[in-house]
Amino acid sequence: MNALVKKEIRLLLPGFLIASALTLANFFVEPHEYGTPRLMMIISFNFCPAMAVWMALNSFGAEINSGTFSMLLAQPVSRQRIWRTKALSLAGALFLVCLLWCVFLNPAGKNEKDFGMDLGEVYVWAWLWVLAIYSGALWSVLLLRQVATAFWFTLLLPAIIMISVGELAGNNHADWAMFLTWIALAIYSLVGFFFARWLFLRAEDAQWTGGTLTFPELRMGSSIQSRAADRRFWRPRAALFWKELQLHQSQFVVAAALAFAHLAVIATRKFGNFPRNSMMEFVLESFWGLWLVMPMLVGATAVAEERKIGTLAAELCQPVKRHTQFAIKFCVALLLSMLFGIVIPLLLERSGVVPHVNWLVPWSQLAALAAAIGIISFFASTLARNTLQAIASAIFGLVVCTVALAIMWDTGSFFNYSLWTGALIYLIGIPTFGLVLLALSYWNFQRLNIGGQTVRRNLLVFGGAVAFVVITTTAIYHRDWERFTPFELPHGLPRLSLAHPPTLGEDWRTLSVRMPNGEVWIADYDFNTTTPIRIGPLSVLGRFGLEAKEKGGFFTGSNWAQVIRGPKGQRLGIKADGTLWFSGKWTSGEPLENNNGNRFGALLHFGSETNWSSVGGYGSSVMLVKKDGTLWSWGANRFDKHWQGLQSFTPHRLGTETNWAEVFDKDNQVWLRKRDGSEWSPQGDKSEFVAQPSGLNFFHRSRGWTQIRRYQLGVGEDGAFRIVAELKPASPPFKYTYAWKETDLPLGDNTHWLGMADEDTKAVTLKDDGSLWLWNFNFDRWRFLKGELEGRRMQETRPVRLGTNSDWIAITTAPYGMTALAADGSLWYWPLVDARNFYEESEMGPLLDISRKPQLLANIFSK
Repeated sequence: MNALVKKEIRLLLPGFLIASALTLANFFVEPHEYGTPRLMMIISFNFCPAMAVWMALNSFGAEINSGTFSMLLAQPVSRQRIWRTKALSLAGALFLVCLLWCVFLNPAGKNEKDFGMDLGEVYVWAWLWVLAIYSGALWSVLLLRQVATAFWFTLLLPAIIMISVGELAGNNHADWAMFLTWIALAIYSLVGFFFARWLFLRAEDAQWTGGTLTFPELRMGSSIQSRAADRRFWRPRAALFWKELQLHQSQFVVAAALAFAHLAVIATRKFGNFPRNSMMEFVLESFWGLWLVMPMLVGATAVAEERKIGTLAAELCQPVKRHTQFAIKFCVALLLSMLFGIVIPLLLERSGVVPHVNWLVPWSQLAALAAAIGIISFFASTLARNTLQAIASAIFGLVVCTVALAIMWDTGSFFNYSLWTGALIYLIGIPTFGLVLLALSYWNFQRLNIGGQTVRRNLLVFGGAVAFVVITTTAIYHRDWERFTPFELPHGLPRLSLAHPPTLGEDWRTLSVRMPNGEVWIADYDFNTTTPIRIGPLSVLGRFGLEAKEKGGFFTGSNWAQVIRGPKGQRLGIKADGTLWFSGKWTSGEPLENNNGNRFGALLHFGSETNWSSVGGYGSSVMLVKKDGTLWSWGANRFDKHWQGLQSFTPHRLGTETNWAEVFDKDNQVWLRKRDGSEWSPQGDKSEFVAQPSGLNFFHRSRGWTQIRRYQLGVGEDGAFRIVAELKPASPPFKYTYAWKETDLPLGDNTHWLGMADEDTKAVTLKDDGSLWLWNFNFDRWRFLKGELEGRRMQETRPVRLGTNSDWIAITTAPYGMTALAADGSLWYWPLVDARNFYEESEMGPLLDISRKPQLLANIFSK
């Protein structure tokens, strides 16, 4: 390969790789109603063009900054050949970047309405913009020989042409104005290309600079200096401060030009009448994003420019402490970053940054963003030999920080295990990395020559900081200090045994314990409402789990066959003699009470029949089964303001079949079982009852079952834990019709299980020795685990001992976890989910995860 071509590839390759990586962001963002398309377009139309501009400037800018431009002109090669090599290499790189951007903008053929604008227009604008960048970067660098100034000429001139031509063409003819704007950009690109070629073929070693730009002298300056002559303490600092302002004087000139352009944009936006969702409207609304480039240029110039022109060595030899010099340089860069990045846009926009999407970029976040860009760019400047290198390093650092922030927000979305969730990583990481950046910037500031050893040391320190933040955040979020405290409290003297165990159940957040002698203890519980969604991330520092709505208690009498919570919390019960019972009268807005005012006293007898066998909740009514196999409904189709309780209705029969055996609840859903063992689910309105077969005959004779992903798991009567059904296509494939297919895949090699509970992708089984065991099936994060491999992975899962006590009698599923009954009568809640299950993506998230320690709910034998 030709040496000139190799050199061009080395010059353009870093920028090409970074720009290509930025285009890939569009592939992973799905548009939805919360404004992601517009935010995605803002990012694409600010960062991708900035990276393309830097890559275009690098073609000749790198030669000028590194001092090799004169040697390039002195090569024994014709300038025509050099120009042809550079122009074609840059054109090929920009062409590939734009092609990737267009491909990944809409990879799945999404509806154009999801993006808020015509994609055809977007593609045309993208190619014209690339042509404008291509020609503008060539002629501006060759004419000005200043990369920072050429950067703004390359960005602003196409925007000014678009707005000016659009205004001159008239706002009432949008299509004609857009067509003229396209022609104007094409002409500008063509003229700029030939002008750049003309400049290069006639280029000389010494460029025209247009004179020396300095700040004007103030008339009162001499008097101020004479009055301050006796205050020698401040004079070195004032001189250093003035020197820093002079170092950034070109940024003031660019900021003034940008401010005038912004005022013109605001006037055009106010008095113009551009079509909604047009490209012109988008450019006008997104123009404020150019101010975010100013902090990057200010920070990139702070140290790298002095190192390039050779004044850094003289500055370090001044009789002023180096940390004073560094502090002044850093503070000036930070102040100018805030001035250009937040203050001036605030003064110009006044009511908001973006008129239609203010909520996307609040001012507080914009201020933090401007400061972050300035600090990262300042650090990049301390590691660079010239401004162009600093700009490239700053853009790369911003890309890395953006990816890191996305991963840090919720590691569970990227990995199989959630290291943390929410804002804790920012409370630890931002101060840590801020101090590291400040310390490394000071250390780099004192180095005149930047080499590989300096870069390696910086990377080593950053690696240590990353390890410290990750380890510390993970340990705090998962409450690792709890490992040094007792996991479970000791239980009391046993009063229950596995030989004659009670039945523990949960129905509509009501816990019930049915004793062997027919006594029933019942209490209402609800999940703690102090969630991070409602009162912020600090809520997880308190109690997090189930809480009692009322004190539980035993119902009067024994021989209860079943007691459930019916509509509006009304208690219903069936005794062993087949009689039906109910709790007190319903009054709108008042709690249910029985005739004695005690919710756990004697229930009231309903009717005179003695052949009821089973009852289950079903919305505003309940379903009942009689001993003769008939199915009945008791209640109304829906609630109304005249609701007085189920006792105000008369049960009526459903259907004509006489082979129903049982109605039972599972996961707040009613199931029916016939005498032949088949299981059915009620469908449709109660007035027109229809029952559909579930396709499974396992649930009624199991000791517990659940659905995890596309599998039904359960503990059978033989004590084995197995997969009993799998969801498979019921008809020809690709028809989206599925049904349960019975299977028999054992889980583990144990057959001593007495029951199970579940939550999400986790299950807990109770062993016949009174111990609890946790099964975690949360392994399928990637697509290649689908299909048969998923079931095989589930079979390979092995349980882990949960807790240390071995006196558990019964378990049942509870909200976000499970509840276990100990031999001493105590009820304990075990959380099985993470804290990230309780906050929305728009919230800050919890600071700490839920404590894995069991929480005592009540003791059924306590008074």
